[in-house]
Amino acid sequence: MPLPAGAELGRQSGLRSRQRPRAPPAPFMIRPATSSRREQEIMAKSSPSDIATQFFTKVNRAKEPEMIYYLHGEESYLLDHAVQAVIDLAAPDGLNDFNYDAFHAKDASGDALRAAVETLPFMCKRRIVLLRDLQVMDLKRLDALEDYFTNPSPTTCLIIHAMT
Repeated sequence: MPLPAGAELGRQSGLRSRQRPRAPPAPFMIRPATSSRREQEIMAKSSPSDIATQFFTKVNRAKEPEMIYYLHGEESYLLDHAVQAVIDLAAPDGLNDFNYDAFHAKDASGDALRAAVETLPFMCKRRIVLLRDLQVMDLKRLDALEDYFTNPSPTTCLIIHAMT
């Protein structure tokens, strides 16, 4: 019988056999539609500062960004820092004008957003598309992205920002 992957990892990393190796943390995303009941219960019991601490810890430890982030909250200062942390993760060498698009939700059209998220990156690994202030947007305009949400581009990091 082959050893489970965790047992091999434990030996390689020098862990004792009694210790269980931990899976690497994934970046924190708030996705109410797909989160489990247990995750929703934990989120409901956590204070906003605990959630922010968990988010920043997971983003700092992550090696690769997720394709879609939905960042929302009441404090604009924390939201701005969360957006910057995701940008730093997705573009560790810095941003350039070719691979970064920022939209304000009040002025953004669904077609322009769709074109931005489907554009391939130029001379780097990943594009970043930022949609700020989703709370002021008519959500009908996001219908153009419906297919994208189910099958996002692996070369684009879409960050959706909203004040609650």
